[in-house]
Amino acid sequence: HTALAAHVLTSMSHQAIDLGQDRNAIRMLEAARQDAAGAPTLLAKVAVMQARLHARLGERIPCERSLRVADGAFERADPAADPDWIASADEAYLAGQFGKCYVDLCQPARAERYIRSSLAGYRADYVRRRAMTTVLLARSCLDQGDLEQACRVGSDVVVLAAALKSHRTLTSIADLTKRIEPREPAAGHFKETAAALLQDA
Repeated sequence: HTALAAHVLTSMSHQAIDLGQDRNAIRMLEAARQDAAGAPTLLAKVAVMQARLHARLGERIPCERSLRVADGAFERADPAADPDWIASADEAYLAGQFGKCYVDLCQPARAERYIRSSLAGYRADYVRRRAMTTVLLARSCLDQGDLEQACRVGSDVVVLAAALKSHRTLTSIADLTKRIEPREPAAGHFKETAAALLQDA
């Protein structure tokens, strides 16, 4: 099934992007896009992963072009007709990916709007996805200079992550702790709780 194969390649590209394996991600996304042409939801997922890659490389114009493709494809989609294996690529998922792109493009205020929309739309049982997106929210607050809010949100992530066994989530929390300097009491509390979580992992 070509669409299912494209979905698998897109999911693998997501992991490759997170690991910094850009060439592998490009190759997989190019193959996936060819097979996703007739499946709008899948095409949206492929396009948003291409946008993620462009954003990570600092390529704003190609990133925004891919985001427009993703947005247009999702508008044409009929979620009720989608197979179960693509159901998680919903509006909340796409909003989270848009937010990640804008964090990487150093547009944190724009990122925050998408990230908050994403968190509002996630199902309660998507705990890992909520945790990863909450890290993004903390990062967007920090990049806007709001250290206190970043630490409050970061503490929320620690609570969520304590119930998970997710290497990606812990890695994201470790990255956040490195970015936050303990200049205020809130920062000290967050870094202490995060350090305890990472030590126990």
